[in-house]
Amino acid sequence: APRRGGGQVRVTASAAPDASAVDLVVEDDGPGFELVTAPPRHGLALLRERLTLSFGERGALAVRTTPGQTRVVVTVPR
Repeated sequence: APRRGGGQVRVTASAAPDASAVDLVVEDDGPGFELVTAPPRHGLALLRERLTLSFGERGALAVRTTPGQTRVVVTVPR
């Protein structure tokens, strides 16, 4: 959501220790949200569906919200 003072977004990627997967991490300092409360057909819900269709259990999407930070991790096989 827009804020007068702006916000920060950080994007990183890292390989799993055994090099079997890659984690793509997007973090921001916004108000946060819970994926279960997202409206139907929300972008992250669609991404989760596509990961499952493409990679089965090897693909994953996790959302963690704490006060002042939201962290979304997308895991894909390497």
